[in-house]
Amino acid sequence: MDHHENAPTSVDALAAAEDFVQAAEELTTPYLGAIWEKDLPNRRKLASIVCIKRQLEAIRSAILLAKNDLGHMGVVFLRPACEEAMWLSYLHRIGEEDANRLLASMTTLDVTRSIIAQQQYAGKRGMKSLGFPANIAKNAGDGKRFAEAELQEFGRNLGWPKDDSDNCIAPPPVAWIAQQCNMGKLYDFLYSATSRSVHFSAGEISRRGWAYLDEEGEEHEMDFLPGVYHRYRTDFSLYWCCTLLVETLVSAYPALAPEEIDDVVEQRMLRAVKKIGAIGVVPIIVPAEFNIPQMRQRIEETIARAREVRRRAREEGEL
Repeated sequence: MDHHENAPTSVDALAAAEDFVQAAEELTTPYLGAIWEKDLPNRRKLASIVCIKRQLEAIRSAILLAKNDLGHMGVVFLRPACEEAMWLSYLHRIGEEDANRLLASMTTLDVTRSIIAQQQYAGKRGMKSLGFPANIAKNAGDGKRFAEAELQEFGRNLGWPKDDSDNCIAPPPVAWIAQQCNMGKLYDFLYSATSRSVHFSAGEISRRGWAYLDEEGEEHEMDFLPGVYHRYRTDFSLYWCCTLLVETLVSAYPALAPEEIDDVVEQRMLRAVKKIGAIGVVPIIVPAEFNIPQMRQRIEETIARAREVRRRAREEGEL
């Protein structure tokens, strides 16, 4: 199978994603500026800005991939975006002061772990050649222990889940964060499933290599990028990249404190969101992947009907 001929990018999803990212950038750019307040940064606001910027970049990247017949690879952007939406929602639930202190402790833990891991790999001479002081690993170890103690205190105060040793799991699992933010179904559907795109997965490997039988039952050469896989994975990536940014904006906007949104910009964003919604929730897996003839025919008919509905809606000005 020639995947360039049989696996075209979904024009509907691509056009909707392009409109969406332009509208989202117009909406958010005025609020993604400097955030330093007094002598300390508002870390929750910083996290909100960085996550929005990163997801806008992810959508732009997914669009470029789709235009170059690589749209199925955009799935790798979904797992971090999903986690960001959930964490930002949680950080706004616990209040600004706790959120800023928690983010400071988590930052310290992340940085000190990186320093320690790098010295373990590169050695003291390697660290020195990079310009680090001789005692950097010792100081990082002290900082790591301090951050871990702070996070245990946060865990006790915020009711984080505990391990078998009665210590808080710090930071808490994303599954727990999702439950606290009423995002459990989204976690089960999207976050867990997309792990197969960023980790070694026997299931994912099998889905990328397909074998076919002809009418006489003879095997054909294996296809490593079937058209149906390419098409719906491209739609899946574009749809969910945009949808997760909406979730992130809902969580992050209170921290950005927009004074007033221009009516024209707001209406353009609403129209762009409506176009994304018109794509429909794209599934993680489709029957056609299983080479079930009657199911393959049904899904092709369903896709054809959906495209006809969208075509009529565009002609009538509803999209």
